[in-house]
Amino acid sequence: MTARQTHHDTHTPGVGPAAAAVAPGPVHPGEPGWEDRLMALVSRLSRLCADLDAMSNRQSALIASDEVDALLDLLRERQGVVDSIAAVAGELDPVVRGWDALCATLDATTRDRVREQLDEIEAMGRRIGERDAEHRRTLETQRNALADRIAGVGRARAAMNAYGPGSGPRSPRYQDREG
Repeated sequence: MTARQTHHDTHTPGVGPAAAAVAPGPVHPGEPGWEDRLMALVSRLSRLCADLDAMSNRQSALIASDEVDALLDLLRERQGVVDSIAAVAGELDPVVRGWDALCATLDATTRDRVREQLDEIEAMGRRIGERDAEHRRTLETQRNALADRIAGVGRARAAMNAYGPGSGPRSPRYQDREG
C-alpha cells in the first residue's frame, strides 16, 4: 500500500479497492456479501490504525522538537482519523456483538485473515496508547517547567519593582502644616 492510498483511504470513508465493491453501512451477518463487507471494514480499520500509529510517531517528534503549531495541526488531523475509526467501529458493531457465533460461520481462510488483522490492530492500539501516555507525561513536565519559569519571572519582576525607582520611603501625601 502506498502513502497516497493510505491518505486517500483515511480521508474518503468507504473508498478503496476492497470497499469499492461493498456497499457502505453496518455489517449485517446473514445478508448476502456480509463476509466481503466484514473484510473490507476490517482492512479499512487496519489502514486507519496504521495512519494513527504513524501520526503518533510524528507527534513524538513534534513534542521533542517543541513545534507547537505543527503539533496542533497534527492533532486536528489525528482527530479526523479517530472519528473515522469510530465510524468504522460502529459499522462493525453488529459483528462484534455476535463474534463468537459468527466466527464459526466464516471459512477458515477468512476467519484467519480477520483474526490476523484484528491482532495487528490490537497491537497498534497498545503501541499508540503507550506512546500517548508518554506524550501526556512529557507535556505535563513541559507545562510544569513553563509554569515554574513564569512564576520565577513574576518573582523577579516583583523584586525589581521593590528595589527600583520610587521604592524608597515615600513622603506623606497629606500634611498638616499648622503644627
